[in-house]
Amino acid sequence: MPDATMGALELDNPFWQFSLEVYRVPGVQQECLEGQDKLGLDVNVLLLAAWLGAKRGVVLPAADFLRIRVAAVGWSEEVVQPLRSVRRTLKEWPEFADGDVQKLRKRVAEAELFAEQIEQALLYGLSAEFAQSAEGSEAAARSNITALLVAMGAATSAHHLLFARLLAASTT
Repeated sequence: MPDATMGALELDNPFWQFSLEVYRVPGVQQECLEGQDKLGLDVNVLLLAAWLGAKRGVVLPAADFLRIRVAAVGWSEEVVQPLRSVRRTLKEWPEFADGDVQKLRKRVAEAELFAEQIEQALLYGLSAEFAQSAEGSEAAARSNITALLVAMGAATSAHHLLFARLLAASTT
């Protein structure tokens, strides 16, 4: 749960803008959702790994990603994931094809996206703790994605390849 003393969240921050740009690149959304559904990754933490490396040149060890995940887990599990579950339920059940139910699904999807933005603002606030180097790089982004996968116990070569589009999109 967020610390009430941390101050106002900066919702429209460079990390959020980066995420919006990268997520629009063909194939990135699918790769991120695959990592979420198959590996249990928090997409916001995955995007943070790419952003810190690609744009800030920050290289973090796996232990720092555990700390980042701990900071995000409460909000993610208590707010984002339940909204996602409701949205998916409303999408998948044929008996929920009614127009009013679909309006509700759209509102839930908007609430889910806003909850994701809040999680990213929390992570952006935490990112100030990590020293920025002169330039971002593909090597730093790759190192961070690898460290995150190691921290999550998902470090296999097949999973590293899974995020090739994310890595390419984040370093352009």
